[in-house]
Amino acid sequence: MDAARHAVLRGLDIDETSEVLYRDWMGIEWATGNTTGVRKAISRLQQVTRT
Repeated sequence: MDAARHAVLRGLDIDETSEVLYRDWMGIEWATGNTTGVRKAISRLQQVTRT
């Protein structure tokens, strides 16, 4: 899952507005049981949405 997480985060560095990548990121964090990671993804998405 680390490689998948890294790929998603790299993609978000390139296109921070990609809904699909945020969805994938949240799914990765949820699948690994990382609720803190899910919250981090949601927080980043909210921040991008506000700007």
